[in-house]
Amino acid sequence: MAPPRNKKQKTAAVAASPPTPIVFQSPGLQPDVRLMVFDQEFHVHSVILKLYSAFFRKFLDSPDKVAAVEAASTGTLRPAQWSAPTKFKYEWFTQLDQDAESAEGGNWHLVAASSTSNEPTRPIDLSQFKGNKSYQSRVFEKLLCAMYLKPYIIEGYVELATMTDLADYYCALPILSRTLDSAFFKVLRLESLVWVLGPWGNEQWKNLQDPKLKKIAKIARYGLSHKISKAQEALTKEIALSGDEGLQSLMDTMQELALGAWEDGAALSMPRYFQQLQKYKEDGNVVIGNDDAYYLDLLLKSELVLEQQYQAGTELAFDHFLCVSIDDEDLPWDITEMDW
Repeated sequence: MAPPRNKKQKTAAVAASPPTPIVFQSPGLQPDVRLMVFDQEFHVHSVILKLYSAFFRKFLDSPDKVAAVEAASTGTLRPAQWSAPTKFKYEWFTQLDQDAESAEGGNWHLVAASSTSNEPTRPIDLSQFKGNKSYQSRVFEKLLCAMYLKPYIIEGYVELATMTDLADYYCALPILSRTLDSAFFKVLRLESLVWVLGPWGNEQWKNLQDPKLKKIAKIARYGLSHKISKAQEALTKEIALSGDEGLQSLMDTMQELALGAWEDGAALSMPRYFQQLQKYKEDGNVVIGNDDAYYLDLLLKSELVLEQQYQAGTELAFDHFLCVSIDDEDLPWDITEMDW
C-alpha cells in the first residue's frame, strides 16, 4: 500500500502555519491596526499607539499612508504574511535594515503597507535576518503591553536592553519608564522567593509574617523538596546498579562529596553537595544515566533573572537552591485582571 502522502503533506502544512494573531483589548474599542512583527500578527488600537508613541502619532496618519484604508478593504495591498484580508484602517509590517545579516537582531523596523503600493504583490523577504525572530516578536509584544498598561515580566537585562531600544525607536520611552516599576516588582517578587527559601538549614521563609506570602513560600518549598527527592532517587538508583566492584568507588566518591559540602564545621550544604556531584558527572568521575541526570539538572537550574551569574551551591548561593518557581494560580492576586 502506498504511503499516506496526503497526511504527511497535511502535517507539514499545519507545522508551517503562522502563529495565532495576538489581539489586544481596550473596553469599547475595536482594533483598527494590524502589525506584522516577523511571523507574529498583532491587532491593536490606533488611539493607544498615538497616545503612547510619538512615532505612531506622527506617521500613522501621514499623507502617504492614506491609501492603506482602500488597500486593506480590497486586499490588493496585502503582504503574504497577513492571516486574511480585513478592513483594518492601518497595516504595518516588518522591513529589514541594510545590516540585516548582522546577528545583533536590532536591525528591523515597521513600515506602513501603503509604502509598498508600487509593488503590491511582492512577497516580504525576511530570510536575511540572522537574529531571533520569535524573541524580537516577544519583546515587541511586551512593549505593547506597556502601552496597554498590561502586566509583563522582563526576562533579564538583555531583554530590558532590547525593549529600551525598541521604545527609543518608536518614541515610547516615557510609557516604558512608567511601567518598569510594575515589571520589576514581578521580577523582584520571584527573586525574593528564590532567596527566602534559603539558606539551607536556616530557611528564612518560616519567619514571614504575612500568611499569604508564607503560604506561597511553603508551596514553593514543597516543590523544591520534590526536586531534591528526585535527584536523590537518581543517585540511589546508580548505587543499586553499580555492582560490587563499582559500589565501593561510588561510596568513596559520595563521602568525598559530602566532606566537600561542609565548610568550617558548619552544617552540610545540600546545594553545594549536588553542585559538586554535577561537576563530578561532567568530569566523568560519576556516571549517571541521561534520564536520571535530568533531575539533577532540574535541581541545579537557576530561576534568577537579575543575577544570572549565580549557580546553586557556589559563591553567594553556597547554601541556596535557585530552582524555585511558583505557578501563577498560586499567587494571591489575579494577574489577568485588567480593571483595578
